[in-house]
Amino acid sequence: MKSSLIRNGEKNRNEGLTQVELAAEIRLRAYKLYEQRGRIDGHAQEDWAQAEAEVFESEQRPVAA
Repeated sequence: MKSSLIRNGEKNRNEGLTQVELAAEIRLRAYKLYEQRGRIDGHAQEDWAQAEAEVFESEQRPVAA
C-alpha cells in the first residue's frame, strides 16, 4: 500500500510515493549532481543532502492546476 507524503495538508507531485520510490528519486537527483560536478568523488554526502532538500522542497510547492 502506498503512503501519502503530504506536508502542510497540500497535495504535491510526490503524493502517493512509497518510501522506496522517494528514496529512488533522491538517489537519482544525487547522481545527477555528481555528474554535474564532473564525477569527482568525495562529495556524496553533500550531493545526497542537496538532493533531499530539493526533492522535499518540490513536495511543498503547490501543484499548478
